[in-house]
Amino acid sequence: MADPISKDWTGDHAVLLVHGIGNATPGSYDWLVQDLEKILGKSAAKTTMYELYYDEYNDWLAGKTQLASQIGALVQWFKLKGGGDDVAGTAAEYGGDIIWPVLSVAGREIVRTAFMAQLKQIVQDGIRGGLDGPEQKISIICHSLGCFHTYEVLHTIANDPRHGLTPATDGVRFANVIMMASPVQVIRSAALDLNSHVAGIIPKCDALATANPKGLSIPGQAGYKGKWVSSTDNFVAIAGDMDPVGGHLLGKKMPWGYMNLPGQRSIIDQQQILPKVDFISTLKSSLRSGAPPDIKPNDPHSWGAYVDRHATDLVQWLG
Repeated sequence: MADPISKDWTGDHAVLLVHGIGNATPGSYDWLVQDLEKILGKSAAKTTMYELYYDEYNDWLAGKTQLASQIGALVQWFKLKGGGDDVAGTAAEYGGDIIWPVLSVAGREIVRTAFMAQLKQIVQDGIRGGLDGPEQKISIICHSLGCFHTYEVLHTIANDPRHGLTPATDGVRFANVIMMASPVQVIRSAALDLNSHVAGIIPKCDALATANPKGLSIPGQAGYKGKWVSSTDNFVAIAGDMDPVGGHLLGKKMPWGYMNLPGQRSIIDQQQILPKVDFISTLKSSLRSGAPPDIKPNDPHSWGAYVDRHATDLVQWLG
């Protein structure tokens, strides 16, 4: 397993970026770091950026497991939930691609171990820089499947003091947890529904905080005299109204797919699939060239687009 990244803090704030699935390697998200630094302006000099890379574990997962039947069942479930038409079918394939790694217990545990090791390293780096737990300002910004891993890890460390990252006992609380296009509710619905019909479709479903019978919640720990201490006071969930992973289909909220934790700050972006163009000029150009209009649809699941739309919010939360 790769060693966690260690850095010297440049101030009192560290931000961990947690991506979804994809072939990300060191350097792949330099554009996002640069975008955030530009958004934060002068505050960026006092903010240390970390990135969690777990694609080597995704590669291991893809090569070592046979999940075709589970993936097929997951896609069919999406189609039925979405109405079974062509649009629902497209969303199903899209959603299935995003969350299929959840089907492997070993894969989940490998990612969780790497995630917790990185969080411990961030805290240790802060201590090395002269900041104890309460003085450290740590934020997590995650996207897509990274939201699921973040949710699971936060519940794990809040409920298990052995990791030394609990909010009450160890004083490790996060300044912000910002989830963009979270599939947590989608995964919960699929896990509970599918496993109620075919046991084992999502292995060890009962081990997931996401599938807790009591429901979804912001993680925390009971502290002195039973006082509840949450892992963060600013738990933000941002979803686009055209993003099926975030629980929407063509502008319509899908209650079974939209994550709505008690106490979360909920933001739903109004998205536009087709870019704003001068359609008359575009049509004339197309007629002159004899080629179809060069109009590329916007990706409703783009992490960069979520960040750019919330530049002002990020300055407020992270600055």
